[in-house]
Amino acid sequence: MPGWASRLIRDILQIKHSLSSLTAPTLKPSEIYYILARRLPEAVKVVALASDSPLVQERLELYLHNLRFIKPSLNGLELQKMGVKPGKEMGRILRALYEARLNQEVRNRGEEEELVRRLLTKT
Repeated sequence: MPGWASRLIRDILQIKHSLSSLTAPTLKPSEIYYILARRLPEAVKVVALASDSPLVQERLELYLHNLRFIKPSLNGLELQKMGVKPGKEMGRILRALYEARLNQEVRNRGEEEELVRRLLTKT
């Protein structure tokens, strides 16, 4: 079996194993993203088509058409200019920025910068 086919099958099985997590009523978009982030989009689509749950289908489609394309405006170099030290602190802030974007808690660069300033004052 070609490598791409075995990866597709493996990813489908891993997504199916995570289906109970995808039905949690208070699941945030960032949590959907982290469940599916390393899976092939084709595998996500196959599971969405095969699912009997409208909620699971909706969340898989949200990932396919929206969440996987979301990125923060700020990057590591810009964070350094704001006073963030490279290392664990930067990783923590980048992850917080990413989750805030996914969850629509920040919607633009200015709101991201404000979030970074708030996070820096907490440390």
